[in-house]
Amino acid sequence: ADPHGRFRLAGREDIETLVTPVIKSAAQRAFLVEYGIAILHENMTDAERDLVEKLFNNSLISCIVATRQMCWSLSVRAFLVVIAGTESYDG
Repeated sequence: ADPHGRFRLAGREDIETLVTPVIKSAAQRAFLVEYGIAILHENMTDAERDLVEKLFNNSLISCIVATRQMCWSLSVRAFLVVIAGTESYDG
């Protein structure tokens, strides 16, 4: 078993094939392929966001880290949701 890819539920090559044409950030792409953890933030394109949701909904990855604004727009079913940093600076 690959200890680094514990959240990646599909083969590395399978995910890389799906992710490479869509996700532009090399760092995000590498993190997603290696660890199976997707990061959602406001600067992602609609295609990138849709891909992350599809990977999660089709059980290819099992972990999404989202910013506060992005979590409200997610349409995924999750077994566990962790909320951290509930305070924000608005100054």
